[in-house]
Amino acid sequence: EQLIGEALGPGFICSSLIAAIAVRGGVPQALHQDQGFSPESRHPLAVNILTPITDVDETNGGTLLIPGSHRVLADAARSGEPVGKLGPAINVDAKAGTMVLIDGRVLHGTGINRTDEPRIVMLNGMQVGWLRQQENWMLSVRPDVLERASSKLLHRMGFQAATYAQTNEGHGF
Repeated sequence: EQLIGEALGPGFICSSLIAAIAVRGGVPQALHQDQGFSPESRHPLAVNILTPITDVDETNGGTLLIPGSHRVLADAARSGEPVGKLGPAINVDAKAGTMVLIDGRVLHGTGINRTDEPRIVMLNGMQVGWLRQQENWMLSVRPDVLERASSKLLHRMGFQAATYAQTNEGHGF
């Protein structure tokens, strides 16, 4: 929480929480930016938390990423020049339970699983509070869970009024 707050500032929210499962015979995911909506940004607006449920490495489809790609792509977007040379992709090796934080501007994608066991990673997307989240928690979370939720959890899910969006006659949800 401290690291996400330092990267995104106070008031960050949870955009999504999904599982990414790679199985034998699957194809690699195209390298992409989760913050591709603002490629010229000098600062992260999104941070991904990857938490392997199974150990991950290059044999079972660990996440590929290109270190420094966020700077190269942002510089090109701001200058209008073609994208320069990108470094090689590396594979993120991590033991189950490890949390890996990735700037949302970094090019990344799931690799190929060459084993007979599924590779499972939980992906938790966080973003600045003034963006609306990918997941509509108001519709997808059971009402009894929302009733028991702390004010902090409700804030992370975007249940707060803001002067710039998500208000109805001045009142939040």
